[in-house]
Amino acid sequence: MKTTFFDLETRALAADYDNGWPEFIHDGGGGISALIAIESEEPYKDSFPFRPDERVGIFDDHSILGAAESLEHSDRVVSWNGRRFDVPIIQKHLKRDLELKEHCDLMQMLRKVTGKNWKLNDIGEATLGRGKTEDALMAPEMARRGHYGKLFSYCLSDVELLRDIYYAILNGCVVLPDGREITKEEIFSDYD
Repeated sequence: MKTTFFDLETRALAADYDNGWPEFIHDGGGGISALIAIESEEPYKDSFPFRPDERVGIFDDHSILGAAESLEHSDRVVSWNGRRFDVPIIQKHLKRDLELKEHCDLMQMLRKVTGKNWKLNDIGEATLGRGKTEDALMAPEMARRGHYGKLFSYCLSDVELLRDIYYAILNGCVVLPDGREITKEEIFSDYD
């Protein structure tokens, strides 16, 4: 089964818009400055953490069709807040719906179980002992300054963090910042 983990960074922030989030999404986030997709064949428990079967795709708003193709050809797509953020931004740039076979939005799945929106950084630190390498609010500034190496590296590290949290869940559980463990069964119990 082909699983693709992805994240994107935009050229603007919702705070840059007078009408906030709705206008930001309507404008497509001012453009996609970075989109990283890691394609992996499941399962790979025996090879963790070395993953010889992975491919990394690097995209921006000029190559969004390639990113969409990668996501749409995957059996499962995994994101963090992708249903509310990443997918609507991609769809705005495509000018059509993104047709995903299966979408695991880990933030939404954890919210269903715990009633709270968790930050990727906090779950990464509690579960894996590591968090994000940069603040997402800095991504538009990195793009404006032309620091694309740093931007793509940051986005890639977020996708690697997402991937490793997903596999931690599949191999047992995720740990919340308060120390509670949420099992795979709980997270996937009413998965749609």
